[in-house]
Amino acid sequence: MTSICSLQAGSVLLIIADDLGRDSLSAFNNDPAASLPPTPTIDSLAAQGIRFERTYAYATCSPTRASILTGRYGFRTGVIGPNEGEHTLQANEFTLPEAILASGAIGTRMAQLGKWHLGNETADIPNTIGGWPHFAGSLGGGLSSYNRWTKVINGVSTSRYTTYATTDIVNDAVTWITEQGSDDWFLWVAFNAPHTPFHKPDNDLHDYDSLDGTNEDIEANPRPYYEAMVQAMDTEIERLLQSVDLNNTTVIFIGDNGSPGTVVQSPFSTRHAKGSLYEGGVNVPMIIAGEAVANNLHNTVSNEIINTVDLYKTVLDLFAIDANSILPSELVFDSQSFHPLLTGASSVHTREIAYSRSPSSGANPGAIIVNSKYKWINYADRSDEFYALSDGLSETNDRLTGTLDSNESAALTDFTTELESLQNVPQIHAVYLDNDNQFTAEVGWFANANLTLQKSTELTEDSWQPVANFTITDDGSNVYYVKDDAALSTNGFYRVSSE
Repeated sequence: MTSICSLQAGSVLLIIADDLGRDSLSAFNNDPAASLPPTPTIDSLAAQGIRFERTYAYATCSPTRASILTGRYGFRTGVIGPNEGEHTLQANEFTLPEAILASGAIGTRMAQLGKWHLGNETADIPNTIGGWPHFAGSLGGGLSSYNRWTKVINGVSTSRYTTYATTDIVNDAVTWITEQGSDDWFLWVAFNAPHTPFHKPDNDLHDYDSLDGTNEDIEANPRPYYEAMVQAMDTEIERLLQSVDLNNTTVIFIGDNGSPGTVVQSPFSTRHAKGSLYEGGVNVPMIIAGEAVANNLHNTVSNEIINTVDLYKTVLDLFAIDANSILPSELVFDSQSFHPLLTGASSVHTREIAYSRSPSSGANPGAIIVNSKYKWINYADRSDEFYALSDGLSETNDRLTGTLDSNESAALTDFTTELESLQNVPQIHAVYLDNDNQFTAEVGWFANANLTLQKSTELTEDSWQPVANFTITDDGSNVYYVKDDAALSTNGFYRVSSE
């Protein structure tokens, strides 16, 4: 791929909190019934930047991480949930670090530290599949213990690592940032906290010293332990931010999904938490501050709709990288940069709707479409729900239990059309006959395409017949090669389809 040089535009620090919903941050929750841990660092970051109220992620962590890393929805990448068979990133994706590397903007000065959870079949998958020049952290979805865990550094595993995980991630981050000197860099810091287990952090990191830390107490009263973990993370983020200069660094802080049901609080309920398609599961906190944020936008709120896929092209814009010159045309990218919202060049994001879904392994999987006024939840069992965002985050007034007005009916129709368009439609990029007169189609890659090849001598719907023997080649590039194993004997037509 051609290397395209660009002007450097400062460093980028992306911080991801694991299972931290907006209900547990004072910057996003003013409900008087809520218990909020002290988070002075995150509060300060919000005061120096933009607080985004309408950021939509996936209901669980792996799909959200994949969406940021690839700029593509989960149905394209195959990363649709946190469990085996639905969370592994494939080599065909053109990841964010691979795009930055191809641009030549900052060389190889990129690293991911902390949680991976996009496949752990081999220890070096963050490097080889994710495209990270440097990785140090944990591969799985959760740690068995925050003080006794397996750490992987560029494919080499170290068992029984005993440094408190949140502290260890920041230790690595500070060291890595220092090593970069005055050069620009991109660092992805993915905390395990405050994901389960709700182990009590070191006392010097929080104000919840009186907790006894026993498993019995954690199980009986998990909320204060969760809050202690959030405060401990905030304390360590303060130390992390001391190693960067916000005058030449853009900091993005985001949660990957909502708070778990065992600790979620008002305005959300247990059912409206992590794993659900309600606001408590998919509307996540995001703050951006630092070099890219215009001075007059400090301590402001944006209600523009953001989808986590949008971070992909936004980060490219932060490095002044021309995405059109870098990204493979064979792949469909869902990302829409919201960089103009940061600079003040525009107060309106081009995204009109956000899309998300819950894991297929869940009890009742489904998807959402949401715009600036309404939200539709489309469950697999067709028990749909429809909400007006003006009714609030608690989502207790399902408009489908009554009669929709004309505006609501029009929005629901648009949502249905939009969801139908988000299907596995093959992107044909080339067709040709080889020297043996065998037909081949080059199809833009996505993980769960389930492609079939059909043939016809005339363009009528009932004339299409499945090709009995055809070959699909996936060589790890950005395309599938779909080939008829038989030589073409008469003129006709081919059609590539997917489920």
